[in-house]
Amino acid sequence: MWGLGFCGEKVPKLGGNTGEWLQLIMKKISEQSNGMWRTSKSSTNTGLQINPWSGSTFQNDDNKYFHFMGRMIGRALLDGHVIPFHLSPYIFKYITGCPITLLDLKEADEAIYRKME
Repeated sequence: MWGLGFCGEKVPKLGGNTGEWLQLIMKKISEQSNGMWRTSKSSTNTGLQINPWSGSTFQNDDNKYFHFMGRMIGRALLDGHVIPFHLSPYIFKYITGCPITLLDLKEADEAIYRKME
């Protein structure tokens, strides 16, 4: 378990402000204005999904940001913290090792799904 404290504050217990720190970091990274994420265009899926144009925003550094975000999500889940946003189901399937299917694509972007049928 990580133990973090903010400057000028005492760490109250084991783990300290880790949950708050993770929340602040993940909220900042998950903002749609940074170009990494977009909301699903599906009416049944309201979670964040990876923006397919994110590479043009970060000029090939986007993998580092997604890798970091994955680490933060993993740390939060392992420590029992709440993730401050909803992710699309296909991302959770990927995290848990479940196969991703064309039906997942349909939920993420129905227009692309129809082109692939």
